Amino acid sequence: MAARTGTMTDRERIEALLRREKPDRVPLWPFGSSGYAALNAGYTIADAYNNPVKALDSQRWCSEQYGWVCTPAISYASFGGWEFGGEIDWPTGEYDQAPKVLKHSVETEDDAWTLSIPDHKTAGMVPAMKALSKLSS
Repeated sequence: MAARTGTMTDRERIEALLRREKPDRVPLWPFGSSGYAALNAGYTIADAYNNPVKALDSQRWCSEQYGWVCTPAISYASFGGWEFGGEIDWPTGEYDQAPKVLKHSVETEDDAWTLSIPDHKTAGMVPAMKALSKLSS
C-alpha cells in the first residue's frame, strides 16, 4: 500500500533509506501493533491473531490513519508453543495482548527427544499466517 503523507510514497521513503538517502520524513514502521490495530478498527484482540481478513483490514486501516508503513503480519511471541503440539489461549480479557501458552509441547527432556516436526500446512497459527500473506499480496 503506497500511502501519500508527504512528497514521497511509503515505498519511495523506504527505498531512499536503503540507498542511504534522506526521505521526506521518517517512515513509521510499528512493530507488534496488530492488537492495537484490531481494537482501533473495532475488532477484538483475538481477531488480530486468528482472523486474517480482519487482521489485514485493521492493519491497513491503521497504516492509512497514522501514516505507518504497512507490514501486515500475524504472529505471537511464543510462536511454536501451539505449532509443535502445545495449547494456547486466545486473548479475551481487558489486559490480554496476545495468545498465551497454556501447555507447552515440551515439558521434560524426554519430550524434547520425541518432539516431531509439525505439518507446515496445518500447524497452529501457520494457516492464518499463510492466509494473511496471500490476502496481502
